[in-house]
Parts: sequence; C-alpha cells; structure tokens
Amino acid sequence: MKKLHAFTLIELLVVISIIAILAGLAFKAFGPAVEKARATTDLNNLKSIGTGIQMYLNDTEEAMFSVSDKDAWPTVLQKKYVPDWNSFHSPFDKLPASRNSFSGTGPAPVSYALNKKVMDTLRTRWDNSPSLIFMAAPNVNTGVAGKTVQFNAVTSADGPTKAVINDPPAVPDCGTHQARKSINVLFADGHADQLDWSKFIDSSTDLGKQHWSPMSAN
Repeated sequence: MKKLHAFTLIELLVVISIIAILAGLAFKAFGPAVEKARATTDLNNLKSIGTGIQMYLNDTEEAMFSVSDKDAWPTVLQKKYVPDWNSFHSPFDKLPASRNSFSGTGPAPVSYALNKKVMDTLRTRWDNSPSLIFMAAPNVNTGVAGKTVQFNAVTSADGPTKAVINDPPAVPDCGTHQARKSINVLFADGHADQLDWSKFIDSSTDLGKQHWSPMSAN
C-alpha cells in the first residue's frame, strides 16, 4: 500500500511564509498602478460633474446653484445631468462608519465640495475662466493619524450632501487625497487637473494662475 505524504507543521509554515513574501512583492509592484487608477477615476468623476454643471448653467440662463436651494447641488445634478451616483464618490473616500453606506443607487456621500463663492452667481462673473477653482476634496478631520485628506462629513454645517468649500482664499478648507501629495481640482471652464498640493494651498496668493473668487478670476 502506497504511503501518503502529509505536510509537516514546519513545511506548512514555510509555504505560508513564501506566499506572504510573494504577496508583499505583488503589492509593491501593483500598488502604484492601483493608486494611479484611483487618481484617474477621481479625475474623471470631476470631469463628469464639471460637464453636468455646464449643462445645468445652460438650462438656468447662467445662474449657479444657490445656498437657499431646496435640494443640494449633487441632488440637482444627479436628477438630470450626472445620473450615476458613483460620479460623486471618490475612490479615495473610504466612507467611515460615521457616514452613510453607499449602495450605488444614492444618495451618495459626496466626496467633493463646491467653491462656496460661486454659489448665487451668474456665469458671466467668471466667463468660464480656466483659473477659477470650482471644486476639490474638502478637508474635514477624521481623527485618523497621518490621514490629512478628508472628505465631506455628516458634521458639516451644510449637511452630508451640500458639500461646499468655505471661506477661501484666506483658509481654503481642502485636503490632499489621503497620504498623497497632490489633489484633483475642477475648474470653472469644466476641465479637471491634478495639482501639486504645495502649489495648490498657496494658490490663493498666486492671482496670476488660480483663483477662488469669481470676481478676480478674469
């Protein structure tokens, strides 16, 4: 009768160790690719929202969202202009337990915030300026050490879906995407771009390139 060979405990531990090493190597190899894919999705989300805002402005005779609107701007956009709720959720946004879970059918916990200074304005005030900052990730402290990036929280004064960036340019209420050193930003002309964080936070004093106020954008 043929004797069956069984793994010893040591052999099993060696196999597990080899698998763990290979998994670690694979993570290092594919980690940058995953990060890049997330950044691309995040950028595409902003582009979709930017296109939706342009269509909205065309339908409202150039009038931007108002702080007194019954529905928050994401809800208005989703109803007609950006139907996929996933467009409002960044892949960098990990949705802590303090925020609502998202099934993909809405309403989505919004991962982006609109520049509050463009609210209640006409598009003619900025004339589709490619330098006026429209939208970015809001900076809200989650209390997680080392995580300087935050997204719209339920504790926001404007509610979980009425995300706005408050009081720029003095204190741009924004953050980088998690531990990254960059941030994706939507501009008033509808284009989105990835900016170096160190340059982005100083943009309020660089009036020749990027602006927070519609009155100084042109």
